[in-house]
Amino acid sequence: FPVTIIPVTIRPNTIKLEVETDGTKTKGCAPYTVQFTNKSSGSNSYKWDFGDGTIEFRSAGNEIVSHTYLNTGVFDVRVFSSNGCSDTSVYVARVEIFEKPTAAFVADKYAACLGDSIRFTNQSTNATSYVWSFGNGIRSSNTNPVYAYTAKGNYDVFVSAAKTYGPGIVCYDTARTSIIINDSLPVNIKVSNDQGNCAPFTVQFEQDINPFASIEWKFGDGASSSLAKPSHTYQLNGIYTVTVVVRTTGGCVYTGKRVITIAGPTGTVSYQGGYRCKGQSVQFTANALNTNEIEWNFGDGTTQTTSSGTVFHTYTKAGNYLPVIRFKNTGGYRDWETDRKSTRLNSSHS
Repeated sequence: FPVTIIPVTIRPNTIKLEVETDGTKTKGCAPYTVQFTNKSSGSNSYKWDFGDGTIEFRSAGNEIVSHTYLNTGVFDVRVFSSNGCSDTSVYVARVEIFEKPTAAFVADKYAACLGDSIRFTNQSTNATSYVWSFGNGIRSSNTNPVYAYTAKGNYDVFVSAAKTYGPGIVCYDTARTSIIINDSLPVNIKVSNDQGNCAPFTVQFEQDINPFASIEWKFGDGASSSLAKPSHTYQLNGIYTVTVVVRTTGGCVYTGKRVITIAGPTGTVSYQGGYRCKGQSVQFTANALNTNEIEWNFGDGTTQTTSSGTVFHTYTKAGNYLPVIRFKNTGGYRDWETDRKSTRLNSSHS
């Protein structure tokens, strides 16, 4: 049989590999996303090597491919394509990723008063410049600014830390905190001693606000002072509430309160004065506080010590008598006189 030879020509399916990226967008701060445009034709398989260890396989051309770089460094991007007959590769771009700064800061106080200076300490790293925003439209470029608010309110404070790597390449990070500004705040009153055993009792006072525009102390017994660190002597036993009001030049008002207790013995005595006949007893009744014992001096040379608040005494001689009662405890004593309400014993009345 005759043999017919038919020539067959096999031509490869030509791959046109064309990948683009915007050259101005191949540098940025981690994490940074780069977009690549695949305009290739003649291929049904694409292998993307982004240079950071990430490989992706795709089947379509004419698409936009995005990749996010998480780490810093320089990365060469390549694309490999195949159509089953031929293979080809192309170098796409070099991507450079820079480290962002880390913004951080602390304040020396987060609740303050009008006019109080707040010191901000910058703890940012890998930064070359800073912009502070105090939440009221005021900004600062100082590294560690000090700021005083003039209006009451809640403010969000931000610092933007920046690192410049070259023309047009600046990496940022931002940190935030909240500051509360009041027009009045409490102040602590310091005392030399707030517990006394017996009057007279002297106490030294001071507080922490300095400087100030004015200060007013009230010691709870009617006395007052405008000194910064006053000393006051209490003449009577009792419980006293001390107050202080401090005003600053910035408009803040600080108020404080402290209780002073002088737990010495004290009390009052009641009895019926006036004339008494010989042999007629007089009843004395004491209302005692912080007292262990009562010493009765009846004014006629006779004394008596009791723990009871009621005693009876009989005067044996005519005369005018002024009793004195002494309230006593382990801390001391206090005398109570009868306000000249004397007891009179007339010898003609029998």
